[in-house]
Amino acid sequence: MTETAITVKPGPGLVLQITGDQTHILGSRWISRQHQLSGLMPEWGDVAMRWLDRWRSGVDPGLFPARFLSFPQSFSGQVWLAMCDVPHGQVATYGQLARAIGRPGAARAVAGACGRNPWPLLVPCHRIVAAGGSGGYSGGQGVRTKANLLFSEGALPDPTPSPTDWQRIRRCSLASSAFPLRQTG
Repeated sequence: MTETAITVKPGPGLVLQITGDQTHILGSRWISRQHQLSGLMPEWGDVAMRWLDRWRSGVDPGLFPARFLSFPQSFSGQVWLAMCDVPHGQVATYGQLARAIGRPGAARAVAGACGRNPWPLLVPCHRIVAAGGSGGYSGGQGVRTKANLLFSEGALPDPTPSPTDWQRIRRCSLASSAFPLRQTG
């Protein structure tokens, strides 16, 4: 299997590397500097570049096409799929997401699944926060990267938010009916 890697700069100081085979994106991760494209660009690369261009321009790019991602049929897979339904420019809490997937009381497990998200930015784990503040972020420079991403989407008033800013962040309302498991093929 031939793998391809592309790197893009979604914002100042942020570099995202996306890797995949000919049909699916295998993962994405935050890296320290941009590299040259390796291999031929498969269809997902063109789609990812267009999607990221829209995101960088401040336009809601919509959901990243699920046909390029392979969500497992597991708790983590349910969490990752549900994260895709949190709108651009808004956030949900770990607890809201747990209730939305039918697992009330599993907020900590949801936080753990967010930290293991193999497709940061494309599957927006940065939009999931703790009830009392930012929560964590496992990519880039941690919560600082999360704040920059949410600022870029208009969810935070400042890229270096105060605790009060995190409390006033625009939250979406979620209900379990909002998360029918979508077809991912």
